[in-house]
Amino acid sequence: MGDYNIAIVIAPPGRMKQVLTDLLDSLFPYDTTIRSETTEYLGIALIYTKLSRKELEKFVNNFPIRNLIDIRFVILELKPDENILEIRRKISRVSRKNIEAYRVLIKNRGRRLSKRFINLLKNVIREYNLCCEGRERIYIENIGRRVFLTVSLFPKKISQ
Repeated sequence: MGDYNIAIVIAPPGRMKQVLTDLLDSLFPYDTTIRSETTEYLGIALIYTKLSRKELEKFVNNFPIRNLIDIRFVILELKPDENILEIRRKISRVSRKNIEAYRVLIKNRGRRLSKRFINLLKNVIREYNLCCEGRERIYIENIGRRVFLTVSLFPKKISQ
């Protein structure tokens, strides 16, 4: 995708078309190259934008979109068959982006990820101190054959 950022849009099933229309129309003045891609999973779509994580986070928190459940900004895309050294290298670059999570959650939607791969990811995330006393949750998102490390742009209560 070049220098585009990816975000995962989550909406109730049957409302995705309306949510994407509202979201893309709202963001168009800030990014005229924004585009979306639907997935085979109900309520899940991807958007490709040149907006940074902070810009997108500020926008979605200041201008609510009806029926939008969450937007998760992709901080890293992985391949389930990548070797451990490549995964470590990618996650070490992410750790420099000030991600401060307090929990790692797994959302398995596509081809089931092996427990070995999930445990490997969790261990590398802990090794690079991405999990600490922050306010964010890191999600390991499996959508089809793609695996993403994402951060929710909507603030969550730490007690959840």
